[in-house]
Amino acid sequence: MNWIRSIILALLLFLFDTPQVYSITEPVQLSYPPLTSAPSDMAIDNNGYLWISLPSEKSVCRFDAASQSLRILNLPMMVTKIVKIGDKLMVYQRGSEKIFIIDPSSVKIETSVELPYPLENAWPSSRGFWAKFVGYYGLFLIDLDGTIIKEYQIEVVDYELALSEYGSVIWYINSDGKSVSKFDTATEVGESIQLEKFVYALIAVSQDKVWVVTSDGLLSLMSINSPTPVKTFRPKSGIIGINKLYLIDKDRVVFVNAASGV
Repeated sequence: MNWIRSIILALLLFLFDTPQVYSITEPVQLSYPPLTSAPSDMAIDNNGYLWISLPSEKSVCRFDAASQSLRILNLPMMVTKIVKIGDKLMVYQRGSEKIFIIDPSSVKIETSVELPYPLENAWPSSRGFWAKFVGYYGLFLIDLDGTIIKEYQIEVVDYELALSEYGSVIWYINSDGKSVSKFDTATEVGESIQLEKFVYALIAVSQDKVWVVTSDGLLSLMSINSPTPVKTFRPKSGIIGINKLYLIDKDRVVFVNAASGV
C-alpha cells in the first residue's frame, strides 16, 4: 500500500499553488486523502481537483486539496481507469464496452456510452478519445457518443502514457517498446525514432519534440530530427513506472522516485 500512498503524495504536489519552487530531484511529501480502499487510477480535472477510482467500492472520488474535502460518486459498475477529456472525465473498466462521462463540477454522471468493442486503453483527444480495443489491431479515434470517427493501422503499446496528441499530430510508443513515432493525422504521414532503452511514458509533446521516460530512469527530450536526445535529466534515484506517475506544471515535473517511492 505504500506505493499507492506515494503516488498520491507526488500527485498532490501539483495541486498546491504556493510560491515555493520544487526541484526535480527534491521530492516534497504532503498529506494524502483518507481513502477507505485501494485506488486504481488518478487524474486531475480543469479545476485542480484530484480524482481517484475505487474499484472495490464501485465509485470514484473527488479530492479538494485546499479544503481537504472528499466527495464520492457511486457508479453502476466497477471502473478502474480515469481519463480527462477536455472539461469532462471518462471512466471505464478495462475489457468493458461501457464508459461513463462525468461532469467534474457537479460530481454527476453526464451520460453512459456503449462502445462497439471492449476497451483496452484510452487516451484523450480534442475530438473525443483515442482507443485501443481488446482483440483488435489498430488505433481508433472515438467520439464521446461512441461513434468510430477514424481507424488507423497503428499499433500502440498498452501503456497508459503511450500516446499524446498535439493538434493534428499524435506521438506514440510502438508495440516494440523501444521506438516512438510521430504521426500526422491530417496527412497520414509518420516518422519514428529508435531508442536503445525501453520507453515507459510520453509525458509531453510538441510538433517535433517529445519528452520520454526510459527504462534506465532518464527523462529525455527527443526530436524527430535527431536520433540522440536534445536534453537529458537523471534524477537522483531515477523514475519508475509506465502509468500516471508524472505531471507537468509549468517548469516543474512531478514524479515518483524509484528508490523511495516518493
